Amino acid sequence: SSSPKTFNRIPDRVSVYLPNLLVASLLLIGGYALAVAVAAAVGQSALRATGVRHRGLERLLRLAIMTASAVLALSQLGVNTEVLVIVLGALLGAPALAIALLTGFGGREVAANLAAGRALKGQLQVDKYLVCQMADGTPVRGVIVSIHPVTVELLTDALATIHVPLQRLLASTFEVHPHRSWVPEPT
Repeated sequence: SSSPKTFNRIPDRVSVYLPNLLVASLLLIGGYALAVAVAAAVGQSALRATGVRHRGLERLLRLAIMTASAVLALSQLGVNTEVLVIVLGALLGAPALAIALLTGFGGREVAANLAAGRALKGQLQVDKYLVCQMADGTPVRGVIVSIHPVTVELLTDALATIHVPLQRLLASTFEVHPHRSWVPEPT
């Protein structure tokens, strides 16, 4: 095992193995750079869309891309990665599919309210008086206390707090009055 012939074959083995090791290293470095860039781009898009930074989503994207680049690097080194690819596909694919289905089916209303919030951003302000109607035609009047990503919070004349979905405001006529100078009509 430690004969001179074994030592004479080391340079040949290194010359065959070294290029694969360099390519595997480049795959890992490129995967890291791609992971950081994609996570930052998606994080900024999510921040602009919702107003909230989603660090968990960014971490998940970085992890998924780095894992894929590690599998590619191991494959370059000659490791059989078929089982690893199947396991990673199941571990990463199942949550991704669940998130996609939840977003597609369950997130329509939330997305519509987020879009309405962006459209109404210049019209709604805290301490203004809002007059609108709910879906059943019930009139709602009150001072805007807070503007949330999907609702506007009102303090009604009866001193109750109510959340009006922003999409509801786009779907009907509403009025915004200066709070201090406008007196509501007696009902």
